[in-house]
Amino acid sequence: MSKLVPADAKFREDVLANTNILSADYTPKQRAVLRIGVAVDTSGVFRIREDNGSENHLLDLNDGVALKTNKAYTFAWPVRPGLTYNFQLSVGAKVLNLSVEEAQGSMI
Repeated sequence: MSKLVPADAKFREDVLANTNILSADYTPKQRAVLRIGVAVDTSGVFRIREDNGSENHLLDLNDGVALKTNKAYTFAWPVRPGLTYNFQLSVGAKVLNLSVEEAQGSMI
């Protein structure tokens, strides 16, 4: 398992609405599952962006329901080579914490 985002990389950082949160897209080398922990200070929809190079899709996590202010959430998302990934929030907010880990094989 390799950690993608250091614990302090997205800690108490302001983000703009509908803008990539990670400074660089994540590109997996093999099939894996991302374990995502997130908390924000403003209620908004948390999204994962998948891009295959010619088109991208914004997919609402939490069934499209806005995350509640100051609450912690966890998600698992399958990733595969050939796609890149990033995250967005539907509103401008402060990301209180964003932790993303890649789990492979028996770690899933």
